[in-house]
Amino acid sequence: MVWKTIHIQDDAKAARHHIARYLKDPDAMEEVAMPPERPTIAIVGGGPKGMYALERLLNDLTASAENDHIHILWVNESKDFGSGNNYQVDQPDYLLINYCIGNIDAWNREIVNANIPSQPTLLDWVKTYRNNDTVVRPTDYASRALVGCYLQATLQQILDSVPPHVSISLVQAKVEDIRYAADFSIKLHASSTLLKADYLLLATGHCYENNSLISADAVQSELRGNYFKSAYPVKKLDMIPAQADVAVVGLGLTFIDAVLHLTEGRGGKFAVDGSYLPSGEEPRVYAFSRKNVPILPRGPIYGEERYQLRPATIAQLQAFQTVMQEQHLDFNKELYPVLNAEAQYAYYSTLLNDRDERVVARHIATLSERETFTLDNLLFPESVSDHEAMLKLLRDTIAHAESGELQAPLLAASAVWREATKWVGELYQYAGFTSESQEVFDTQFFGAFCRTSFGPPIENMKKVWALAEAGILRFPATENPTIHYKSDGVTFEIKGENNSFACSYLIDARIGRSNLKKKNAPLYSALYQAGLVTAFANGEYQPGCVAMDTDGRTTASPNGSHPPLFFYGTPTEGVLLDNDSLSRKRNDTGSSWSNFVVNDLLSLQKNNTHEAYSER
Repeated sequence: MVWKTIHIQDDAKAARHHIARYLKDPDAMEEVAMPPERPTIAIVGGGPKGMYALERLLNDLTASAENDHIHILWVNESKDFGSGNNYQVDQPDYLLINYCIGNIDAWNREIVNANIPSQPTLLDWVKTYRNNDTVVRPTDYASRALVGCYLQATLQQILDSVPPHVSISLVQAKVEDIRYAADFSIKLHASSTLLKADYLLLATGHCYENNSLISADAVQSELRGNYFKSAYPVKKLDMIPAQADVAVVGLGLTFIDAVLHLTEGRGGKFAVDGSYLPSGEEPRVYAFSRKNVPILPRGPIYGEERYQLRPATIAQLQAFQTVMQEQHLDFNKELYPVLNAEAQYAYYSTLLNDRDERVVARHIATLSERETFTLDNLLFPESVSDHEAMLKLLRDTIAHAESGELQAPLLAASAVWREATKWVGELYQYAGFTSESQEVFDTQFFGAFCRTSFGPPIENMKKVWALAEAGILRFPATENPTIHYKSDGVTFEIKGENNSFACSYLIDARIGRSNLKKKNAPLYSALYQAGLVTAFANGEYQPGCVAMDTDGRTTASPNGSHPPLFFYGTPTEGVLLDNDSLSRKRNDTGSSWSNFVVNDLLSLQKNNTHEAYSER
């Protein structure tokens, strides 16, 4: 079952109206500005991570002895506070999350917020507010819009728990620049108002542009509406006319969103037998990537019904922590062989339906080196040669996913990275890898692991296959393509090693990553220029993210100061690993920030009380 917004009661989707009561006009913010002696705490970024940080801050403020009046500013570019851009509540219901609903919980279960009585998981929330009698299972999936409704309902509960001495303002505006001199000055786009804050958390999510796919002429084509540097929000793709030829660069989750919006989003239907019934409004889509290898679909992963690492492998991963007390870890030479050995065991134990390690080892010993499955085979397969070969590969991978990772050897091997991520992340963080091996991991392995371990639900990959079978979606053989823009005919010429074709529209369906040197995020470029952040470096390697300490605080010291500027979520990628999720547990720098703010406020309150007593 895929739960969508149409399956939920209307009152459960009304949280946005409650949240709107807290919205303030940026140009009228002087009216709610706090006196200088009253601290102001700011969060920039209105998605789930910003909401998690807000909840921790309110919990910690209530639990502490801090009782001075405090104002919280929460700034987001859109009105989608709580849900953020990824989980906008008004996006189409055919855009799905890629993990089942039993894994999603917006609440902190380790330090429970006693001020909020009801804290449902997504599973419990759907059970409570569904408008039908369908049984809700943890292995069900959901649309991203429905998850957004759940997140906004969570935010409504958080806002209802604000203590009397705390006020909060939600500001819908784009942050253009931030400066620091004793306090933060936050400049908003198209506004004369400067917001002031004493403490600041950046939870900005995906705000990075990809490098341009083509030359400087790309600016001209983008102005004409032919070149889309990002597929999001997908509604902007509506301007592409029917029957137009469209090239989509990238074969990951973003590609699936884009192609579904250009087809199902235009009135096309998927029949019961899985075939696609076109509306006639679709363009012709040509999809490819640098390696021309698709993302692997997966079935629902929940509870014990999944592949789990052997205890000996977990012990090896944990033992590396001791080694790293004295030296950096070489991912290629030390960690990758452990993952490869586990992937081989996962593959062959599933193939043989026998978990006895001796039986598996004897079987592998009978194989030649060429015959033996390795992790390289999974991560770096040969490029798909043509459209028909891609159709066959899609059919095969869908069949693997339907069998499940406890029955399909390839899926069992792909599960190894998902299960190992927790331990690998602890080894990776704060330059845990050697400089050279972190660069190799970031540029070669990370994307390959994501492609094989965190793919879309089976339903969406079946739709991709149906569109390809119908001929609306084509997979040309374009390994290592070059793209040229011809301004005279407003066309893009794509040339691969064995094929070439031309299209009138080009969509970049890759996900950008932080790169301070290439200035691919205006706000972070401004912070870098102002000296509020420095580039994180692991030896000679710079992944492109900002440098921070173990609490997520900037390590920069402009003019000898140390600004209370912290980062949470996607901005920490490169220093931390695997932050792009709804998890409350992984890499929780939001709680570290909250602890710092509350402890600092308590210290100031104590000092002020002491000074007042001394003056008597």
